[in-house]
Amino acid sequence: MLYVQINQSIPLPPKGKADIIGIETHGAGIHRPGKRGAMKAHVQKQAPLALLYNLAADTQAGAAVRGALARCGVPVRDILPAQADCTVAALEAGGPSANGAPAAQDAPAGPALLFSSLPEATLNAALAALREAGAPVALKAVVTPTSRTWTLRALLEELSREHALMQGRSS
Repeated sequence: MLYVQINQSIPLPPKGKADIIGIETHGAGIHRPGKRGAMKAHVQKQAPLALLYNLAADTQAGAAVRGALARCGVPVRDILPAQADCTVAALEAGGPSANGAPAAQDAPAGPALLFSSLPEATLNAALAALREAGAPVALKAVVTPTSRTWTLRALLEELSREHALMQGRSS
């Protein structure tokens, strides 16, 4: 049997804002359910982040998006076409790296912006800043527990279908 002792508690995030499990022990000794030394699982909140797909910093759109998000204090992470078959959860976590990897076959073309774990006020401020900056990103979404399990390719294909439907209704 393996015993683990962790000396720091991990605070619980608000409901629906967590996806990483941490373990905490209270006191020393052998794990005895309901007794001092029992282990408790706590869920750690995903750090706020914007995932930028096909929005390179050296493009006009990429620079506009980055500037708007920086004004709101939202950190960004670039997602490359070579990462199209990774899950959104893996991309949020920072891996796998696509440095030097060729683009995935038939990777989605258009730019996209995914918001992960942003507080509502920050999300609203970021969307307003994007509008003010004239940042042209048609595909925007908030990462959900369900979409975390999808590959980036599947999520972007679904967002594209939804965008096309919404454009058809508004014309």
